[in-house]
Amino acid sequence: ILPPDQRPSPEDLANFRYRPDGGLFDRFRVSEHTRADGSRFWNQQSHALITLDDCDGSDGERQLVIIGCRDITDQVDTESALHRAKDELEHAAFHDDLTGLANRKRLTAY
Repeated sequence: ILPPDQRPSPEDLANFRYRPDGGLFDRFRVSEHTRADGSRFWNQQSHALITLDDCDGSDGERQLVIIGCRDITDQVDTESALHRAKDELEHAAFHDDLTGLANRKRLTAY
């Protein structure tokens, strides 16, 4: 279930079509979703377009979309923690602990 602020409108849903050249099949899509209990989680989706010969004896083909989903909440949380740690280390390397002002390393970089 998508959070209310990310849900497509009924008109968007009615007009939706998978476009083979639209880029959806070339990359993963990551979005935040809501569980039935209200908790949020990060979901990674991959899409594949397959073409099947019709089995009803006609000469036509039909295209199907296969969507694979994976909960990547732990991965997103870990990446966020790593970014915060990097920012904290960078700040500590270039600022004085007592005053919070730029230290010599930071000043000589200019």
